[in-house]
Amino acid sequence: MMRIGIKFCGGCNPRYNRVKVKKEIENILDDKGTVSMAKEGQFYDFLIIISGCKNSCANYSNISYGEILIIKEDINFRNLSNKIGSF
Repeated sequence: MMRIGIKFCGGCNPRYNRVKVKKEIENILDDKGTVSMAKEGQFYDFLIIISGCKNSCANYSNISYGEILIIKEDINFRNLSNKIGSF
């Protein structure tokens, strides 16, 4: 089963509900693998960075991953299922 890690940005945009996006991602990917908050020293088949703005300040340099998707806009979120499904 695929390991999927989620990493949040710093949260400078209070209008962007990162937790809501995370829950929606978990619902979409429920049958694709195990979804958890990404931790340093762990390997994830797929890493998802949830950013509330285009700065995308989340530091993921110490997280190992096979593929990555950075969600900066709703269009990135809508493409998530297709991208994960092709992995």
